[in-house]
Amino acid sequence: MKPRHGQVAAVVGSVRPAMSISWDKAGAADFFVIFFADRLPGDDGFDELSEELVCLQCLLDEGDEQIGRGLDMARRFGQADYDEIEREWFVPVTEGE
Repeated sequence: MKPRHGQVAAVVGSVRPAMSISWDKAGAADFFVIFFADRLPGDDGFDELSEELVCLQCLLDEGDEQIGRGLDMARRFGQADYDEIEREWFVPVTEGE
């Protein structure tokens, strides 16, 4: 599928806020995966969530600063998760760090 608007992200779910954003680089291409608040990996029904490619600029044009900050952090650190209580993004700590 050729994007019509620009860089795309793989989006899982649709209920805001975005809860987790991952970024990776494969060759010359970089890409994001955004998980919205519908369910997270391991939750019942997670495998039934819709997945689609969405234009990143269109997401940002919708005025969602919350996603913008998460995208910036994910690009820098590889992943960013959102804490709904603190209402801020953080970099998750993985085992061994």
